[in-house]
Amino acid sequence: MWRLKLIFVLVAIALLLANCKRPRQARAGSASSDRLLSVLNVADDSAAVQLVHGFYDPEGNAWRWTGPRFSVVLAPPPGANSRGALLVLKVTVPQNSLDSIGPITLSASLPGLPLSPQTYAQPGEFSYSRDIPASSLAADAVNIDFQLDKTLPPSGADSRHLGIVVTSVALESR
Repeated sequence: MWRLKLIFVLVAIALLLANCKRPRQARAGSASSDRLLSVLNVADDSAAVQLVHGFYDPEGNAWRWTGPRFSVVLAPPPGANSRGALLVLKVTVPQNSLDSIGPITLSASLPGLPLSPQTYAQPGEFSYSRDIPASSLAADAVNIDFQLDKTLPPSGADSRHLGIVVTSVALESR
């Protein structure tokens, strides 16, 4: 009986060891807790740590749906604390969204800095681009909050409130 218990314990230990994985080493250019990126492909797993909230799981290894509010944290690009930067959010507005809820307005803000909104009345791919002054880019990390005025309501088996499709977000040097 004790041999059976010993075999069981050894098999359990072997299974545990087989399932243990070493932590992945950060790839060059990937986000880590001490190095944030200025440019994010939102479908990239390494970008997920910088997608603060409001993003759904990646789809098609290329993009993510957002909810009504979503936020990112980005590193300012080199020299942004003296020259400023350009915020660029690459989005797609689907035809079915416009058919269901009409034009969609996207607004954004940084702490203490509301950015002008943009309304999308036609389907397609767009860039929401706004100048960010150097005074808003003095820190090592910049929180950017986005908000949509309306979203697709949940339907059928999908319980998500779907906003817009995002492929990338960046703070680019000027």
